[in-house]
Amino acid sequence: MKMSRSATMRSVLAVATVVGLGACVLATDGTAPATTSSSGAGGETAGVGTGGSATSGGMVTTANTGGSTGYEDCLDGIDNNGDGLVDCQDPACQPGYECVPAAPADMALARFALRSFPSDPLLCDDGNGAQSLMSDPGGPATCTSCSCAGAQNVGCAAPVLACYKGSSSCGGNVDFASNQNDNNCHNFPGSLFGAVDDSCVRSVPSLPMGDCPASGGIPTLPPAWNTQRDLCRLTEYGGGCDSGQVCVTKAVGAFDARICAVREGEDSCPAEWSPVAVGYATTLDDRGCDACTCGAPQGLSCTPGDVDIYDSDNCNDFAQTIGASCSETSGAIDLLSGSYRLNAGVVSGQGTCTAGGGQPNGAVTGEKPVTICCRNGG
Repeated sequence: MKMSRSATMRSVLAVATVVGLGACVLATDGTAPATTSSSGAGGETAGVGTGGSATSGGMVTTANTGGSTGYEDCLDGIDNNGDGLVDCQDPACQPGYECVPAAPADMALARFALRSFPSDPLLCDDGNGAQSLMSDPGGPATCTSCSCAGAQNVGCAAPVLACYKGSSSCGGNVDFASNQNDNNCHNFPGSLFGAVDDSCVRSVPSLPMGDCPASGGIPTLPPAWNTQRDLCRLTEYGGGCDSGQVCVTKAVGAFDARICAVREGEDSCPAEWSPVAVGYATTLDDRGCDACTCGAPQGLSCTPGDVDIYDSDNCNDFAQTIGASCSETSGAIDLLSGSYRLNAGVVSGQGTCTAGGGQPNGAVTGEKPVTICCRNGG
């Protein structure tokens, strides 16, 4: 018999040695199918072991009995060995192949292996790596505690010097104001001179200034996913089955014995196909921790500095000191000159800050979903 085109393109087969009865054995690329046992995790049943999802190659060899040609391609729909039996009907195929329901419309038959995440993908029948689909996202980040160091850069907010031209009691509109809290000398502007009466007052400074350096909020991330399924799509189907069924390789190794069907996207399962999971091919993980913060320093106080007034420019000819009460300055700010110096306040106390932030944020989300549906429960 002439070998079919599909059969000639497959791998070279090992010839089985037959002892005694004219039996046939499975030889796929020289490797017998692995023995499977049942072991479940998370409510799912999976075969124990590692490796391919099913018998590979599609061809088996048989003893030359009853006029058969000695080989049978189990996935081409042809009776290759001339025994009148096609694919899954042929006893030569039955050790490594089985009849399963055909895939529903717009779906593909597949096998999956339940894995721990992260695991290297298993190999499929065609020698390519399985598609790893993830589900059941991991928990939030664990964040280290936030803390605040002692206050630094402390100081008193600058007092404001307010002066009134033409008033000896700080009445009317403010004609000049300054908060140059730098202990340096500053000349009054010329617009303030020339009046008979003048007065100034120093405001009480606001609360002390400062900040505390924050630390902490370092994230530790658990695994992004709790479950990984390695998926192999079945691309070759044989005959010899009842109507509505196809002949496919049996699951071996770590692959689940159930036949499944998959569809791109997140969708419901057809009748008689039970939902197993929606797996995601790619991951978006933006988990982290909020930045740590420190509130304003507490426990600090300011003794405000006074303002010295001079009758001449450049802080020459000291005239008087201005405090929190209005002072008449007609003798110092009179004709053509005058200057002032704002003296910085003195900070006392040990500043401490209250820490905030450092809370977990973000989440793991999946992209490119794939819906997995299986027969015989799920």
